[in-house]
Amino acid sequence: MSTKLGKVTTLSTRHNGFQQSPSAPYNDFEKWHPRFYEESGDLVFRAESTLFKIHSHFLADSSKGMRAALALKRISSSRYRGSNASPLNMEGSVRGWECILRLFYRRNLFTAIQFTPDQWMEILPIAHEYGMGSIEEEGVEELLFQPEFNLDS
Repeated sequence: MSTKLGKVTTLSTRHNGFQQSPSAPYNDFEKWHPRFYEESGDLVFRAESTLFKIHSHFLADSSKGMRAALALKRISSSRYRGSNASPLNMEGSVRGWECILRLFYRRNLFTAIQFTPDQWMEILPIAHEYGMGSIEEEGVEELLFQPEFNLDS
């Protein structure tokens, strides 16, 4: 349940037995992403002020850098895979991560996912930062064929 108190938004929720205070300011705690916080996930990360809990194999399969990092023996501990108390800090916007994770957690496997140019502009910095080559290539190709998108501007 979200409420607005002036310019401060608060969130009162119970998740994994942890009660967040309804009086705590939004900036003082993370919120769990409503769709991409999977109970069975093994990787907790934060983008902006939102926690994501996903299955690490999705990032390992799409990113050479993440695959190498997750393959390290020390990464197998929860300390290095993140936790609610100490999530991994990831670059990029919540909106960009939502789009990327939609590729992995599809509601309908038989429907193609279409992104707008604005969504691709959120996705591309993340794909580049984490070496997600196929996602980055697809985004650049999609943007090049958008009539309203101009690389020179």
